[in-house]
Amino acid sequence: MRIRFKQLSNGNQSIYLDYYTGDVIRKENYVGGKRKYEFLKLYLIPERTREDKAKNEVTLALAKAIQSKRIVEVQNDAHGFQNTNKSRVNLLDYLENIGKQSAEQGSRNYARTVLNTVRALKLFRGDYIAFRDVDKEFLSEFTDYLRQMPKASKYGVLKTGGRLSANSVVSYYGTLRTAINRAYKEGIITVNPTKEFDFASKVRQEPSRREYLTIDELKTLLYQRVKEIHTTRFPYNDFLFQHYDEIMTDEES
Repeated sequence: MRIRFKQLSNGNQSIYLDYYTGDVIRKENYVGGKRKYEFLKLYLIPERTREDKAKNEVTLALAKAIQSKRIVEVQNDAHGFQNTNKSRVNLLDYLENIGKQSAEQGSRNYARTVLNTVRALKLFRGDYIAFRDVDKEFLSEFTDYLRQMPKASKYGVLKTGGRLSANSVVSYYGTLRTAINRAYKEGIITVNPTKEFDFASKVRQEPSRREYLTIDELKTLLYQRVKEIHTTRFPYNDFLFQHYDEIMTDEES
């Protein structure tokens, strides 16, 4: 990581950092990888007086301090250590923000699932859960908690005598996993605990039972509904529907 300077038209020099992030390839006389330029908004001025020289010394010292801090951060990322500031973000606040965004985008069912997941997490661990505390053990314990968690009404009141279905457990964990994956991509955490936890070994989703009407049943249902509306609003139409029934019966026979 190097401190570099860019000459400006007003005579000042803009200070920036030039370094590589991620997997760095080092060979003889060659360094490769994802290169990053970070302009520090610090400037050296032309040294015309002793005061100018003193100001530049202070500015350069600050630039070196920032350089040292960035070196530590890059090394931590390379070795899997977390950025302590980012990893202190409250998982619950993060989830609630996802739920709010989903509701604004019209995904109200998913937003409701997110809020249910937040409620379960609060019951499990309280109102503050730092991302740095979410690891494989946390996921395992939370899954066990969900499997024993009582059902809740639509108002959030816990019911007695009932447990969450396996499908609800899958849904809640899936919502949490999505948030963790998103936080990992955003750099809030440097290690993704969902990759280390085998959720499928603990919970199996129940096969959903889908019931539907055949086309003929649907036609009959719609016809009966239309007949009900017309004969209620216009009683004289009942005669027409009676004859229509007879015609349909004759055709079917």
